[in-house]
Amino acid sequence: MIEINQIIRRSEQGVTRPYICKDEAGEQLWVKGSAWLASDLASEWICAQLAKDFGLPVADFNLVHVSHELIEHSAIADIASLGAGIGFGSVHVSGASELKYGTVSKIDQSLQADVLLFDYWIQNDDRGLGELGGNPNLLWKLPERKLKLIDHNNAFDPVFDAQIFFKNHAFRDARSIWDDAYCTNRHEKLLAILSKLPDKLATLPDEWFFNDEDKENPLKQEIERMKDVLYKVEKDPREFWKVTP
Repeated sequence: MIEINQIIRRSEQGVTRPYICKDEAGEQLWVKGSAWLASDLASEWICAQLAKDFGLPVADFNLVHVSHELIEHSAIADIASLGAGIGFGSVHVSGASELKYGTVSKIDQSLQADVLLFDYWIQNDDRGLGELGGNPNLLWKLPERKLKLIDHNNAFDPVFDAQIFFKNHAFRDARSIWDDAYCTNRHEKLLAILSKLPDKLATLPDEWFFNDEDKENPLKQEIERMKDVLYKVEKDPREFWKVTP
């Protein structure tokens, strides 16, 4: 876990508007703190680990701790929206900007196909991009020309619609390479990742479950829903893969 020792400001962009902070080593991180929904923090933490296991270029991440003293002495007006305690931190990707539609063709199609599959697996309909723009939650880092994945708090969408997903996703065209060989290979890969899911769930901080029964959407209940989504590929593979071309 990383200790935050400086809160710089809150982002002016994005829906969730995380806080840009620094750790003890001076590294910048985008932090979503304890004031966020525990289910959102859990989605970030679990999905980032799953993406890493899949081999996807997710931005570096870690659990972070924000002290009560740091909150109390901050001059930032809406600091209460960060919250003291354990949160999720995504390392700032220097030299990166939001992926533009015209850049999609520069990304290897096999990587596009894997990101598309990963988002379909976790039911993340929050990477839309088209000619008129969108909110892909994807960063393009120059001069290395590398992709970075960020923001998975909207994964496990309870009203996920596969048809809408495949219509709007930034990498929707890469679905064309989901042939039998691809699907067979990736199916085995997803099952291998799933075998480690209990260990990942065990790393969720206890404080995120605090007073769970008093919440409108208890985290314990949300975790069961997440598991239902992720285990679909194992329990009902025919239904999972029937969307392939």
